[in-house]
Amino acid sequence: MGDAVTIARLREQIRALEGGARVEGHRRLSGLPALDTLLGGLVQPGLVEISGPEGSGGVRFALALVAEETRRRRNVVWVDRARSLYPPAALAAGVDLDRLLIVRPPSSCAEGGRHAGTWAVEQVLRSGCFGLVVATEGLDPLGQPQQEHRFAGSRWRQAAEQGGCTGLFVTRSPSLRRILQADVRLGLEGRTLTVLRDRHGASGGRALLPPWPEDA
Repeated sequence: MGDAVTIARLREQIRALEGGARVEGHRRLSGLPALDTLLGGLVQPGLVEISGPEGSGGVRFALALVAEETRRRRNVVWVDRARSLYPPAALAAGVDLDRLLIVRPPSSCAEGGRHAGTWAVEQVLRSGCFGLVVATEGLDPLGQPQQEHRFAGSRWRQAAEQGGCTGLFVTRSPSLRRILQADVRLGLEGRTLTVLRDRHGASGGRALLPPWPEDA
């Protein structure tokens, strides 16, 4: 217990030095009944990860969330670091493209040596202009998941707190999961959604998602 208390105090001191105490998130309904039943909604502000191997359905899950946001006339940004988002597919998933901003950062480095995609995610999270920010993994020239800077996760968390938004990260590489500092980690295989971790709730819950609109 003593070690845990000491670590917690150190974390609070680090946050104070970095610009403020931790902002506790609340849950808001996502519009997806399976997710809302499992979690009570999306954490805001905070970071949510949806993970699984390629083809597991993470992008389609993210599109379903975006469709609900835009149906409520809320603007969403998608940082397409993998350069794989196909707007007609988003439209078929029910997304209002007039309310979706797609950002495709260049592969070059930005100021301070940080990858442009990492920097772009931080800026849109911090902007306060979007309630939901979706980001896919960056890819290297060989098409493999890009190695993120070890401080990227902490910077994204601070940015989400300052912007008051939910950051949804679609991942498949263990290296990004280790640094992400997600409040909620979700696993998806087919249409089975699993709560792998929830900082403020129970883990292990599962739910079956309904068929995707484009599959109907």
